[in-house]
Amino acid sequence: MTNDKLAILISLTMQDGVGVILAKKIYQLYKDRLDDLVGLSPRHLEDIPLVNKQALSSFNIKSKLPLAMEQISHAQKNGDAIIEISSTDYPRKLRFCVDAPLILYVRGNVKALNPNKALAVVGTRKITEYGKMQCTSFVGDLVRQGVAIISGLAFGVDALAHKTAVENGAITGAVLGHGLHMIYPAAHRGLAQNILDRGGFLMSEFPYFNVGDRSNFLRRNRLIAGMTDACLIIETKAKGGSMVTASYAHQYSKDVFALPGRVGDAYSDGCHELIKHNLAQLCTQAEDIIQVLGWEESNKKPVNVQRTLVIDERFMPLIDLLEHELSIDDISNKLGKKQSQVNAMLTEMELEGLVKILPGKKVAKL
Repeated sequence: MTNDKLAILISLTMQDGVGVILAKKIYQLYKDRLDDLVGLSPRHLEDIPLVNKQALSSFNIKSKLPLAMEQISHAQKNGDAIIEISSTDYPRKLRFCVDAPLILYVRGNVKALNPNKALAVVGTRKITEYGKMQCTSFVGDLVRQGVAIISGLAFGVDALAHKTAVENGAITGAVLGHGLHMIYPAAHRGLAQNILDRGGFLMSEFPYFNVGDRSNFLRRNRLIAGMTDACLIIETKAKGGSMVTASYAHQYSKDVFALPGRVGDAYSDGCHELIKHNLAQLCTQAEDIIQVLGWEESNKKPVNVQRTLVIDERFMPLIDLLEHELSIDDISNKLGKKQSQVNAMLTEMELEGLVKILPGKKVAKL
C-alpha cells in the first residue's frame, strides 16, 4: 500500500466519533477506492447501520492527513512498521475479530506477529510468590514447546511472562496501551529492548505521542486475546483487568485457562470465579494447555514429502468439507471442534498453501 493510501486509513482511525468497529465498516465499503474517502462528508455515511450522525458531524479525512503523514514519517525514522488490516503481516488470528483495528504500529520483528502457536499470559500486577513460581514454570515449559508468549508489559505477571520467555531464548510480544514513542512503565525499558533483541515485537493500535490512559489499557487487552490461540490467567482479583481479557477471549471463541490458588487468597479469587462458572478450564501444568489445543501433534516433525501428493491426515476432514466456501462457524459445527481449534488448524493449512482465508471469515480450498 502506498504511503498516500496508508495515510488515508490512519486518518480514518483518527476521526472523532469513529470507533474501531465503524472504521472497519467504512473501510469495507471503500477499501477498493480509498481515495474516495478524502472527499467524503458525514452525509455520505448516514446509511451505515447504527451510525451516530451527531458524533460524525466533524468527519473529515483531509483534515487529519497531515497528522497521518507525520505518523508515517516517525515510523520510518524509527525503523518501525505501520501495518494495515489487509497486509499479510497483520496478525491472522486478530483480523477476523469484529473490533480488530485497521492500523497497527509495530516495532521489531513483524513476522513474529503470526506464530503457529500463541498464548496470552496475563494476570495481576501484584503477583505473589506462588504466582511467580507458577508463571515461571508454565511459561518455561510452553516456550520449550515452541509457543510464543503474548502479554502487556505491565508489572507483575506480564513482565515475568516476557522475562521468562526471553531467558529461554524464545520469542515474545508486548501489546502496549500507548504509542511506540514511550515505554510504560519506564522501569521496563530494558525488558522491552530484550524482547526486541530476541526477535520479538512491541505493538500498539495507538499512534505515536498517545500517552495512554486507563481505558487504553483495557482496550489493548482485546488485542492480546484476539491475536492468540488461548489465554492463561496466572493470578487475578475478581475484578482485575485480566478478567476483561478473559471476557474478550470468550467473545472471540478462544479457550481460557486459569491457575487455581488457595481458597481465600485475593489474587486467586478471579481465577476461581472463572473456573467455578465454567468460564475457564482449570490447569495445573503446561501439558494441560498443550493437550486441549492439540499442540502436541504439531510438535511432531513432518516427513519431507511433496505437498501436492501427500496431505497431513489431520487436515483431511476439513479438506473434504471444502468442496465450496464455508464460514469458520460452519466448519466448527460440522467438525464438532471449538473455533480456537479450527483457527489453529486453518493457520497451519494456510501456511502450507492448502486453504485461503477470505473476507467475512470464509475459507476456500486452494
